[in-house]
Amino acid sequence: MTIALSHGGTTMFAAPAATQQILLGTMDGVQALKKTGKDRWELAATKLAGRHIQAIIEAPGGTLLACAYRDGIYASEDGGATWTPRDNGISIRNVYSLASVIVDGKVKLYAGTEPAHLFVSDDMGQHWRELPGFRAVPNVGEWKFVAEPFVGHAKHINVDPNDPRTLYVCVEVGALLKSTDGGETWKSLPISNPDMHRTVIDPRDSTRVFTTGGAGLLQTRDDGRTWRELLARMTNPVGEYADQLVCRQASPDVMVLAATRFSPRTWPDRKYAGAAVAKSIDGGETWRQLRGGLPERIDASIEALCQVEIPGGAEYFFGTTDGEIWHGDEDGERWTMIARVAPVSKCIHQEMLTGRPVTQLHHFDGLHRGGVPTQGAPNP
Repeated sequence: MTIALSHGGTTMFAAPAATQQILLGTMDGVQALKKTGKDRWELAATKLAGRHIQAIIEAPGGTLLACAYRDGIYASEDGGATWTPRDNGISIRNVYSLASVIVDGKVKLYAGTEPAHLFVSDDMGQHWRELPGFRAVPNVGEWKFVAEPFVGHAKHINVDPNDPRTLYVCVEVGALLKSTDGGETWKSLPISNPDMHRTVIDPRDSTRVFTTGGAGLLQTRDDGRTWRELLARMTNPVGEYADQLVCRQASPDVMVLAATRFSPRTWPDRKYAGAAVAKSIDGGETWRQLRGGLPERIDASIEALCQVEIPGGAEYFFGTTDGEIWHGDEDGERWTMIARVAPVSKCIHQEMLTGRPVTQLHHFDGLHRGGVPTQGAPNP
């Protein structure tokens, strides 16, 4: 099994022992860190150099897939040593999120894009087709982002661990969508703020779902019909921009949340995000900020967080827009910065914080395949 840290890919893993190698989705490709001793890691390899990786997943059977900002999807059959394009049928180059699931004994892959469309593959990514029902909901015309190009993107895809045909997709900004037939038809769930970041589903009870986003941290216990606010955006003690969220599969009431003190729209002026990590042991009702080994002030944003359940507990990794990779062991109570690599960043968040423009390869043409422009520049 491959452990990976990326913004729009898999975030919760289980392993028989502590992690010895991890793949990172960075602004300079897929970078591999290898453990060389206690709290010592080294950069072992960089693949897909120059490509801004948004998501990494490992599909059942071992195939790795990575999607790149404005550069489609790549696959590896050898643990990440070599990668080849695998996006035939993906008509939009700007791929944000990936997910996989087994349905009736066969692997299905899902890919979300900007503008917000959803694609599915039944042959390990050799061919993709769009799911038109994803955009057949009444409020599709309201899917807009607050910055250029003012179009929403499919930020996160989640599959119900108890029903592989039930999916949730977060559209930022526009909707929390749910399908119960594998993505053929969709409904938009009633939510107080359509700025949706990600969902976490309780593996014991699929009617219990958590969301992060513009409304803060919310919870439903009735399949999304009603929602309760656990952490309000403006009064959240962790930070007003709640984004990354994981829960322990063996003990789902144990959760870890990453947030920033200020929202991205303020970053260009402040040059400060104010990231923090917090932990709950009661299903999100109360939270305690994790500080062991972490600096008092983190200027960067935590753009990716993953959890690895191991015998006796869990370990955590997060990556920032400054390219810092942190490892949390002892159930997240002790943190160590293990590497500084290329920035880990959703689209242009790194540029917003630092003022340094995103480096793009000459073939990043920003075009919808078929020659139709994607309506402007990348958005935060």
